Amino acid sequence: YNQFLNRKLPVIVDTNNLMLVLVSVPGLRTIIDKSGELLTNGRIKIVDEDVNVEKDKDYQEYKDDPLYELIHRPNPLQSHAEFMQQWILMRDIYATSLIYKTKAYKGAFPSQLMVMPSGEMKINPTGLLFDQTKIEGIIKEYIHINSQEPNAYPRIFDPNDIMRYVDGPTDRYYFGISKLITNKLLVSNIQQALVTRNVLITDMGARGILSNDQPDMKPLGKKEQTRMEKDFRNEYGNGEDQKKILITNSKLRFQAITVPVKDLMVFEEVESCYSMLCDIYGLQRQIFSD
Repeated sequence: YNQFLNRKLPVIVDTNNLMLVLVSVPGLRTIIDKSGELLTNGRIKIVDEDVNVEKDKDYQEYKDDPLYELIHRPNPLQSHAEFMQQWILMRDIYATSLIYKTKAYKGAFPSQLMVMPSGEMKINPTGLLFDQTKIEGIIKEYIHINSQEPNAYPRIFDPNDIMRYVDGPTDRYYFGISKLITNKLLVSNIQQALVTRNVLITDMGARGILSNDQPDMKPLGKKEQTRMEKDFRNEYGNGEDQKKILITNSKLRFQAITVPVKDLMVFEEVESCYSMLCDIYGLQRQIFSD
């Protein structure tokens, strides 16, 4: 409505679908992918509690521990790196990562771990928040609503079967507040700057007016003007079979009606917003290309 009723209002990306925001803004996707990539480069070891892996050289590593196997092969669909990449993705987009622990029975060691799609998860609170000492006293259940299958029934999860991680401030201690919502102006400016550049490249419109500078020249009729514009567009241009220079005996005058691209500051705007997003997600701007 902002775009149609009042163009003076800013054009903001729709943050109701945060995953769509991610896949539609190239720079944002690059930053979040890099965040997950850096984390997956780390190695996870299981050692004794009093071991300092940086100082101690001779220490025992328990690779046969069930937890080691679970971390390095969390589920049949994902490797450790893929699992961590998805976990970081949910954290950076939704500020909330939920991991489902599959168990054969209550109290059993988990047989697999699955990162839940945070955008499809809902929390059903008990209505009690303070003076509670157990998670089930605060959260009654987690509910998964499958957006890919509209006819699928909601899946209900016990709060003890879900590991919950919240990044940053929370809304009543349940879900985190996404950084994309807080910084939607930065993301919107990047998207609009890229759209502007695309329009300038593909459809700049008229660059200027080429007119006859003779005072006694009669104005062209609409039909003749259309014909001349069509002929000029077909004959002159950047194509291999098109002419690059117009040579004529007529006294002509060219008046530019375009704005220089550098005056629009679209490149500077993208760089400024991109650098701020790097700061927000804790990454050095220098690790990305210019």
